[in-house]
Amino acid sequence: MLSRFHQKVGMTPLHYLTRWRMQLAREWLNDPELAMIDIAERVGYSSEAAFSRAFKREFGLSPGVSRSQMKRAR
Repeated sequence: MLSRFHQKVGMTPLHYLTRWRMQLAREWLNDPELAMIDIAERVGYSSEAAFSRAFKREFGLSPGVSRSQMKRAR
């Protein structure tokens, strides 16, 4: 079954779930009312540091930098 998932989606279930969670986090970063720890907890991380590392692995920049870039783009 794992192999079928990977064939259909192009990534492992864990990578798919992580990517989905990080996409949600990136959307929530647009809300200036949400603290970074709140976003981290919403996507399943108990620490801001762990969330930041996962986000940076996925997008190549920290959530704080991403938030700043989105703010400037608005």
